[in-house]
Amino acid sequence: MRKSRYLLDRDLKDKFAAQTIDEHAIDLSVTSPSLYLKEGVANIDPRSVSEPFWEDYTDKNIKNAEAQRLNAVQLRNVTDGILKKLVADMKQAVEKTRRSFDRRIFESKQAKQKLEDQLRDVNLLIDQLEESIKNTEKAIRDKEQYLKLAHTRLDTRNKRANVELVYDPAQKRLIEEIREIECEIQRLQER
Repeated sequence: MRKSRYLLDRDLKDKFAAQTIDEHAIDLSVTSPSLYLKEGVANIDPRSVSEPFWEDYTDKNIKNAEAQRLNAVQLRNVTDGILKKLVADMKQAVEKTRRSFDRRIFESKQAKQKLEDQLRDVNLLIDQLEESIKNTEKAIRDKEQYLKLAHTRLDTRNKRANVELVYDPAQKRLIEEIREIECEIQRLQER
């Protein structure tokens, strides 16, 4: 394209200069003050070209420039097609990326909600277990009071003198009660 433009510009410049010279020559008249005689002006200049060569040269430049212009139009059409495809591909890639982000954000929100629900359930369970532990510890303290009472009663009864230190149903029941309370305390401690 640059070569064709250069050749066309040079040819156009030459033709404009030739036209200016011819217009000046046609404006000359017999009364023009700048008329002169010059020796050898009627000889044909060896640099001169024939009229058919001049026409062929001009036509060749025009045809070459037109061919280059058509090639440029085709190249522009191909380039425009490639650019349109690139734009479409980029839009598609942007849309896929946006959908991927949307999906990932949705999955993250779901996972966060699930974790929050699990945390709430775990905290509730911990609260319930802590309450159960408190209740169990209170039950153990309560049982220990009954155990102390039973021990004190048994120890007091063991202070009876002589024949009065009898292994009677009350004594048996106190011993059984101590064993029952100790078992219950053991069971509560295991819990």
